[in-house]
Amino acid sequence: MKRSVLLFFGLAFMAVTFAEKPLSKKNSHKKPQTSIFLKTATEVYQPLYVITDCWDGNTWGGPVTTNYTYNEYGFLWISESEYERITYTYGDDNKLLDKIKESFVETDWVNDYKYSYTYDDYGVLCQKCIYYWDGTDWVLSDGSWVERFYDAYGNLTGEISYYYDFPDGWIEIYGYKTEYVYVDGLLTEQTEYDRYNGEWIASWKYDWTYNDFNLLNGGFEYYFDGSRFNLTGRYVDVSWYFWNPEGHVQSSYVESYTYQTYNGPAFPHEEPENDSYYEDIERLVATYPDGDGGGTPPTTIETYQTYNEGWNNDFRWTWLQMQDYESELDEIWSQSTWLKYYYTMDYQTNLLKYNITESYSYGVLSRATKESEMFDGFGNTTETKTETKSGDGDWIQKEGEKWIYSYDGGSSKILSKTYQDWDDEALVYVNDIRERFFYYSTNLDHLSIENVVIYPTVFNCNLFIKSDVAGKMSLYSMGGARLLERPVFSGINLISCCELNKGLYMIKVSTKKGDRSYKVIKQ
Repeated sequence: MKRSVLLFFGLAFMAVTFAEKPLSKKNSHKKPQTSIFLKTATEVYQPLYVITDCWDGNTWGGPVTTNYTYNEYGFLWISESEYERITYTYGDDNKLLDKIKESFVETDWVNDYKYSYTYDDYGVLCQKCIYYWDGTDWVLSDGSWVERFYDAYGNLTGEISYYYDFPDGWIEIYGYKTEYVYVDGLLTEQTEYDRYNGEWIASWKYDWTYNDFNLLNGGFEYYFDGSRFNLTGRYVDVSWYFWNPEGHVQSSYVESYTYQTYNGPAFPHEEPENDSYYEDIERLVATYPDGDGGGTPPTTIETYQTYNEGWNNDFRWTWLQMQDYESELDEIWSQSTWLKYYYTMDYQTNLLKYNITESYSYGVLSRATKESEMFDGFGNTTETKTETKSGDGDWIQKEGEKWIYSYDGGSSKILSKTYQDWDDEALVYVNDIRERFFYYSTNLDHLSIENVVIYPTVFNCNLFIKSDVAGKMSLYSMGGARLLERPVFSGINLISCCELNKGLYMIKVSTKKGDRSYKVIKQ
């Protein structure tokens, strides 16, 4: 029995989807897409112009020169070549709002297309629109839109997804939401809704109960039949595992529960408190085998059992949250052993990130897909590729792109970038486009400091400075005001910037090898 449940307890938020179980941690860690920032704003060296060549199979030819202009905050404002111009506009928080492309026709620039981006009140990208110019006005031709709903605590409680189909307009794809009722800060009732023909239709309702310590210890489940909610079952014997030794509700994780189906009199004569009308159906037993500690348990194992003359294994979900990767494994019980059903892993370091998904049939791998992205020491993408395999076979590359950079000495100043595309018949990368970069002459061209890395360049709270020698760092506003100064030690240094406002900043790192400046963005 697999039901969809969203549960709040205290101020903690746990979201689950249709394929998940009540009170589960599964998928509570998924996040929507955030804001769009252009990488040019974080580059120390910003090119004045770029010459682009195309590969004709033998030589580079057809060079096109594109000039770059930046705004006062270091963001790309205009890129302009002989026949094409792109203008970027930004909001007060430096998020990208519009990108307009123009073509040069005869004697003047003429609008071509426009991309527009909209963000919700939490800074999350919610709408992307593509317009074409009809000669007098912009006409919306394509787009996607996710309307999100939040509660008073900023937790996502629902969304409606749309796509734009010209000329019909916005077409709804799906939607869901949950309404919550709190009493003295505790969730006592929640109602699930789905979208049907543009209207909200109730589906499930849950009434939750608590013990004297304000911990959820059970609840009743109701199904909406189109006219009323009917009692279908209840959750009993709910227990919690306290990862935080202090025992706060916000740090508790479900340890077990039992779901019982209701077989008593129907509405309006239901008897929800009569134990004799309930029958055991499903049980969850969760374990956190990595011991006690602060933060989030690195390993979560949820085992689901069904009742048939005793409890029998049915489904198991394992969630690992390690330093460099996060993985989820779904397994089904077959006679006397667990068989893999589905597996996914996200791996990320400074130089490599990839996602692997694996599908199994009776425990045997049937198909796997791997999406990879590689980076160099300056954070530039050097390769992306898609690989697949079946059974015990080797990975086979299906698609790929590669970027080959040349730099000015040991600095991050890019002199050239060559783009190559994967030829799936010859099984090699083939030249496509080459870009050569030219810069203003600045003092940055003569810096001798090396082996200093600041990451991430777009951050929420904390920055890290990796240096091979000691020194100091200073953080400045784009107006030149020094806002922060800290010592830098040999190794990795954590710099807390939580109190800063959102925006673009300059960081200067000084060591005995010299000085160097970096641009960073606080979201």
